[in-house]
Amino acid sequence: MDARCVRYLIGELDWKPAPAPGKIQRFLPTSVSRFFIRQQREDHRREAASILGKLGPLSKPAIPALRNLAHYSANNQTSSELSAQGEATGALVLLGDESLDSCIDKLLDPKNQDWKSAWWAIVALRTNAASAVPRIGQAFHASNDQKFRGRIAFPLRFIRSYPELSVPILRSLLSHEDKSVRFQAIAGLLNFGVDAEPALPDLTNLLQTDPSNRQILTLAITQIESASPEAKRSEPK
Repeated sequence: MDARCVRYLIGELDWKPAPAPGKIQRFLPTSVSRFFIRQQREDHRREAASILGKLGPLSKPAIPALRNLAHYSANNQTSSELSAQGEATGALVLLGDESLDSCIDKLLDPKNQDWKSAWWAIVALRTNAASAVPRIGQAFHASNDQKFRGRIAFPLRFIRSYPELSVPILRSLLSHEDKSVRFQAIAGLLNFGVDAEPALPDLTNLLQTDPSNRQILTLAITQIESASPEAKRSEPK
């Protein structure tokens, strides 16, 4: 990639939604209205920010545009908008313009209203956010708020670091009352492969009581079992 690609990606960061079709539809024939809807440019801000973060120093000219996206705020932001904002923040962390610690601070502060963008940024950073795991673990064990605990543990699925800290946390969330939190815990354990082997009895028991997550449970159990040293030793040679 070269400077031309960076300029193109910067342009993608400046994406704006087209006017709502309903505002113009009553003034235009149906065929014309449909044409304008088809011409709306797709939102690739998240993908553009992700690529820019991985390009390193070449992406320095994109920092102002990434800042604008990372600090954008509006009422009732969609998950798509939040993920794009988080990806931009993650890119700024990789480019040395933003602090990972500031993202962790926001995530772990129960009173911070901006926790969602920090949450998405840490998810976007994946293994680059490994230093967040000990702090997440400390906050998790210090809180009795189940909703808060489920929220801050979610990024562990994507960071995939410190299995000795992450696996016990994800394992404890298998009994969470929220099925979506249980899903994330199961998916997280799946990602840890053989390191998640201690959780196999809990996953097997949950298979009998959690039909809503049966598919991901079956996949997790199968993959963790197949990754275990015993399974590899029993394979035919």
